[in-house]
Amino acid sequence: TMLQEADGGDFQRRTPHHKLAQQVSSSADVSPANSLNSTKRGNTLARPALIDAPELAEDYVRNFLVRRGMDRTLDCFQQEWYERVQQNLIQEVDPEMVPSVYVLNSKLEDQLHMLQIEVDQCREAASKASASQEKMKVEREYHRLQHRRVQQEKSNIASEMRRLQLQQAQLSQDYDTLKQKYEVLMREKALTRLERDRAKTQVAGLQSTVNRLENLTQTQQTSATAVAAASQVQHHTPPRVPSALPKSQLQANTELPPDTAASAAALAPPPSSNPLTRQRARTLAVLKAFSAHEDAVSALAVHPKKSVLATASDDASFKIWAVPTGEMLFEGKGHQDWVCCVQFHPQGSLVATGSGDATAKLWDLTTSKCIATLTDHSHAVWGCSFHYTGNFLATCSMDGTAKLWDLNTLRCRTTFRGHKDSVNCIQFQNMSNQLVTGGADALVILWNARSPLPVRTLKGHQNTVNSVCFNWPGDRIASVDADGMLFVWAVQTGEALYNVRVAETAANSVCFDSGGAVLAVALANNTIALLDATDGTLLSEAQGHTDMVQAVALPPTGEFLFSAGSDNTVRVWA
Repeated sequence: TMLQEADGGDFQRRTPHHKLAQQVSSSADVSPANSLNSTKRGNTLARPALIDAPELAEDYVRNFLVRRGMDRTLDCFQQEWYERVQQNLIQEVDPEMVPSVYVLNSKLEDQLHMLQIEVDQCREAASKASASQEKMKVEREYHRLQHRRVQQEKSNIASEMRRLQLQQAQLSQDYDTLKQKYEVLMREKALTRLERDRAKTQVAGLQSTVNRLENLTQTQQTSATAVAAASQVQHHTPPRVPSALPKSQLQANTELPPDTAASAAALAPPPSSNPLTRQRARTLAVLKAFSAHEDAVSALAVHPKKSVLATASDDASFKIWAVPTGEMLFEGKGHQDWVCCVQFHPQGSLVATGSGDATAKLWDLTTSKCIATLTDHSHAVWGCSFHYTGNFLATCSMDGTAKLWDLNTLRCRTTFRGHKDSVNCIQFQNMSNQLVTGGADALVILWNARSPLPVRTLKGHQNTVNSVCFNWPGDRIASVDADGMLFVWAVQTGEALYNVRVAETAANSVCFDSGGAVLAVALANNTIALLDATDGTLLSEAQGHTDMVQAVALPPTGEFLFSAGSDNTVRVWA
């Protein structure tokens, strides 16, 4: 029952079974936690936990005799001890334990080591915490200063906003007052012009009468003959206006045609051998592509009678092309800024352009010269459209107005005010005095050229309206906006027949084919969407441009589809 330890030859300590079980149980309860804590504290491998069993008295004596080499004494002790145990003279119920100083010292050393590690860790953590605290103090002071500065700026901005709101309210009142005064003055100006023209005509007639009277006086006719001549002169029709006076100031305004419904024959599209059908729209491909300008091509227009295409560009020029060959026929330069719209006269002999220099120009294609410049707008002219008679031109501008020009007198006949922001697009209805505009205020407004007041306001867009167009019969309007939304409206009721999101990017231009079957939409994602005009179903997407598509156009015959974009090119699709 006695074994010697390997290092010192000591006997292994014996413990009664019931005491040993209690010690093992207590060690099992404490040792894993101590081991885990030790591992966490020092991040080192913890020493294995031992069963802490106090040394028995008889083992202590035996170990003492072994260490001193007293073997005979040990034998006598062993013999006498076991004899007394066999005779039951010694009870082991409650043996006397002797504390082991070595074990206690070892435990204390372990505890001291662990505590030293914990102290080092605490010092390191305290050092880091101190540094973090100093850093946080600096950051706190910085953010406190920033917070104070932001509060001051917020207070200043709030005061400025209150001041601006008061100023806006005052300016709104002033604007309404000035608007009323302006409208009164415009009416008075129109009446004054009429009176002036009438007075000039009367002056010319009176001058002619004076000349006749002088001639009659010089002939020394009789008084009866003079009275008869004077009576005849009073009933004579006034002569023609002298050519010395400016013609634009003396010529009477051109009358708009009456508002009568056009016949079905007049609204019928021209015959075509290859119209744009829904089936063709699904299979369109690039027939011809050519570089048209040195900068983005912003607008297209198709000649009403010939295979000719007009392009307008940000390089401040416009060009006339033969299609589909792409041969340039004419180049017009005269604007001081980008040209953003182009339109053919219904007879095809004139071209109108609008520019960022706040002017619209008329060009004679037979002489290749600019014949008139219209300058009443105060900001960029975004769009233009001819009346079907060819006597009037409508323009729209960033100044928030649209204007109707009499091309025979070169006067602005009417200014249309209804948009609260830039007017981006305009188009006349076929064979009608009605026209439609779209603006940056997300409104589409229907007008009659005879009146400056809106006929109907179409609401539904949530962003800037970039393009509007009538279908060939004139009973529908299509409009697209910067959100990629397409709306189709009924002209008679002003209701939206349907709306559809064509793309997640902006829609820049829209046009109907003459047969009313297909809608073409130019998109900022470099594609052209072709949709069924009856319900907005997507038929196909034409891809070929390398930058956003700015404009699309369809000739009356529907034989081709023309597109232009920011990649400076024009593409012919068939």
